[in-house]
Amino acid sequence: MHHPNFHLIDQCYAEPFGQETMARFLAAHGTRMGATPLPPEIKPGKPREAFRNAWDLALTSRADYWEGYAWHPECGALPFHHAWCVDPRSGTVLDTTWRDVEGAVYLGVGIPTERLCTNLNASGIFGILDKGVGFEHGTVEDLWGWVDQFRPTALRDRQCLAP
Repeated sequence: MHHPNFHLIDQCYAEPFGQETMARFLAAHGTRMGATPLPPEIKPGKPREAFRNAWDLALTSRADYWEGYAWHPECGALPFHHAWCVDPRSGTVLDTTWRDVEGAVYLGVGIPTERLCTNLNASGIFGILDKGVGFEHGTVEDLWGWVDQFRPTALRDRQCLAP
């Protein structure tokens, strides 16, 4: 599917932003998609609580949780870390955070629902790919087998050996 704003989400790959670990990961594994308005049976979530909203929808419906970068015409010039859901039957984006999704574009990966509860129990944080302290290398290696080739070997080894 082509979307007129995909060039804006592709800024994720541009210098220097494209050198960030999450941008490189999403370049390798992410899917680009556009948004559609929410169906009437899905209620909007709270503004500015994308990760909680997506988590709630994924756990109370048959929607899949997705996380990555998103861009919205009213939210500035660059894409940013965001969470949303996707209807697995139709592939439609279900973003309960943004009231008007016209023009919004997304680049992300689906996260297994069972990982949502494991993550929240372990960290108390709804986000999966970045919990506010940097890219979650261990989670990504576990789910996708992706190792950041730019991360120092000593750090990779230490993380693998951590209890």
